[in-house]
Amino acid sequence: MEDFKHIENVKNKKELYRKYRKTVEELIGKLIPYELSLDPTTYWDLIISAEKKEVKKRKFTVIKIEEIKFSQNSLVIPVSIIKHAFGEVVDLLPSEKAGYIDEVLFLPTENGVIKNGDILGIVKICGSVPLDDGKLLELIKKWGESLRNWEDKMGEIIEKSEWPYW
Repeated sequence: MEDFKHIENVKNKKELYRKYRKTVEELIGKLIPYELSLDPTTYWDLIISAEKKEVKKRKFTVIKIEEIKFSQNSLVIPVSIIKHAFGEVVDLLPSEKAGYIDEVLFLPTENGVIKNGDILGIVKICGSVPLDDGKLLELIKKWGESLRNWEDKMGEIIEKSEWPYW
């Protein structure tokens, strides 16, 4: 709690905001190094086993799959709509070749044998386009400003109200 004593001494919210504005902006810059917009060309692809493999219940297993190709700057997301009878894909493992996935991390829910050609799941592949610098940061700043305005208005309403009414 000692780390926050300097915050307790600040009586005005605007003073606190001015004091930490640069730090917050730097943090946002580090958390969101660049901005992307999703391309409308999104498609789904099947995750198909490329090997026969025995799986044991609750033991993570790496399974080779038929290569899934995707373009640069794409977001590749496993979709849990379709699952295999013995378990589900929990992660995608990239290939040594750029733009390909050739293995998945599989979590079995039952003991069994995955056959060559079995459908293990589906991936959603979304193209993405870099945005102009600062668009997202500008949006976050506007949202923060409107939130601060709302807090100030609520503070005034509470201070001016005649509550409690007894």
